[in-house]
Amino acid sequence: MFNHILSLLILAGVVFGVSYLLPGVKCKSFGTAIVVAIVMSLLNWLIYTVFPILAIPLIVLTGGVGFFLIAVFVLWLTNKLVENFEIQGTGTLLIAALLIAVANLLLRWLLVS
Repeated sequence: MFNHILSLLILAGVVFGVSYLLPGVKCKSFGTAIVVAIVMSLLNWLIYTVFPILAIPLIVLTGGVGFFLIAVFVLWLTNKLVENFEIQGTGTLLIAALLIAVANLLLRWLLVS
């Protein structure tokens, strides 16, 4: 349970940090970043556990690029669902998804494992 909470806080911190790095990403507060982290986590859970029949072929057919495409889709959908969180432009969305995925992976690897 502690690892799940820590993972959510790490993801929230990464999202909040990316909002400072990229001018096209707006996150009103750290509380909003926590909501974004929860929504992203729930969407990832939904995609990889409820719809693996859709996710796995995409990942296999694209040679692993599907993971990135799913991350972009999850971030785009989170952008649409969460108030006070906004990503402006497709290029910013792609860069933000890449930064969030890499930073989250590295921080979780360093802190949680």
